[in-house]
Amino acid sequence: MNLELLSDMLTQLTPLRVQAERCVRVRSKRATCDRCMRACPVDGIRIDGGIDILRCTYCGACVSVCPTEAFTMLGFTETELVDRLSALPQELTWVLFYCERARSRLPGRVRRWGIKVGCLAGLTESLLLFSAALGKQIFILRPSDLCKGCDNERALPMASGAIARVERLLSGLGPSIQVVERLPKGLSPGLSAGAEPALELNRRQFLGEVVQGLKQLPVRLLTGVSGEGQSEDPERPKGPAITAKRPVSKRAVYMQALQGLVDKGLAMTSAVALRHIEASRCYFCGVCARLCPTEAIVQEGEEEGASLKFFPSRCTNCGLCLEICLQDGLHWGREMEVSDILRGRAQEIAVASRYRCERCGNDYVAGPSDPGRCISCALVGTGEV
Repeated sequence: MNLELLSDMLTQLTPLRVQAERCVRVRSKRATCDRCMRACPVDGIRIDGGIDILRCTYCGACVSVCPTEAFTMLGFTETELVDRLSALPQELTWVLFYCERARSRLPGRVRRWGIKVGCLAGLTESLLLFSAALGKQIFILRPSDLCKGCDNERALPMASGAIARVERLLSGLGPSIQVVERLPKGLSPGLSAGAEPALELNRRQFLGEVVQGLKQLPVRLLTGVSGEGQSEDPERPKGPAITAKRPVSKRAVYMQALQGLVDKGLAMTSAVALRHIEASRCYFCGVCARLCPTEAIVQEGEEEGASLKFFPSRCTNCGLCLEICLQDGLHWGREMEVSDILRGRAQEIAVASRYRCERCGNDYVAGPSDPGRCISCALVGTGEV
C-alpha cells in the first residue's frame, strides 16, 4: 500500500486544505516565498518539494497571507464568509467579526448576526473590503485577555496589517474599522420582526466535506495502488489526494468589493497595496509566463515583434516572476491604482527587437532595449550555465 498517499489523504480530511500545486515554491525551486511559514504561530509549515503541515491550530493565518491561495480553511472559506455577509439584511448597520473563543461573551442575538472566524488572523483584506462595500460599520472583537497566551497570538499581526491596508484605502470614505475589547454599548440588531439570522453552517459544511472525502477514500486508494490517473510529467506538481470544491477566490471578492466601493465614491486613482511589474531586460524565453500561477504575465510570440504583457487585474504580487527570471530583468514598479484592478487592461512591458550578440555574433531577440549579448552568452557570464 502507498503509505505516503494514505497519509496525504488523511491529512486532507482536516479543516485545512492544501493545494500544493499553487504554491510558488512548489512551482519553482528558485522561489523563496515564506509568508505562510512566517505567519504560522506554531511553526507548523514546511515546504520542501511540497507543503507539509507538521502542526496546525487552524487559525487561518496561512490562508490570509498566501498570494496564490494554496490554503483553504473549511468552514471559513471565502465563499462561506461572503455568503454570510451577503445574507445580512440592509437594515443591519454593522458587521461584527469575532473568533470562536470570544463567542461566549456575546449576547445570543448579536452572536447569531455576527461573523465568526476561526481566528482573527484569518481575516483577509478582501473580506474587510467586501464588508465596507456593504456600507456597514465594521467592528472586530479582540479581547486582550483572550488573545494573550492564545496559541495563535503570534499570528495576530496578520490581522493588524490587513486592517491597516484597508483603512489606508478607505481613508475618508465612510466609517473606519473599529477593533474593540468588548461589545460596544447599544450594539443591537434592531431588526424588524421575522428577520432571520444568517445560518452558522460551518460545522455542517465541514462534516459534509469530511463525509465526501471518506466516500472518495477507497477510490483514491485503488488509484494509488494501480498508478492509474497519476501525472506522468515529473515537472508538473501533483494536486492533493482529496480536493474540496474550489471556493470563490480572494481576488474575485477583492474586485467585487472595489467595484462596490467605487460606486460609493472611492476614487479610481486610489492606491492599493499592490505593485506593477516592469521589465528592464527580456529575452522572451517565456518562463515567467509559463509559471505565473495567475496568468498575470502573458507572452505573445517568440520572434521579432513578440510582446510580454502584464495584467495588473490578475497579479497578486507573489513575486515568482522576479525570482525565476535568469537575467533579473523583471522588477517591482509603481503602486497599482483601483483602476488598474477593475479595468483589466493588459500593459505591454517589453517588445522583442532583433540584435546581434557582441560576443558570439549570433542574432537574438530581446527587449525593451539591447542587452548587448544573447541569452546564452549572458548566462555564461553569470555562471548560470
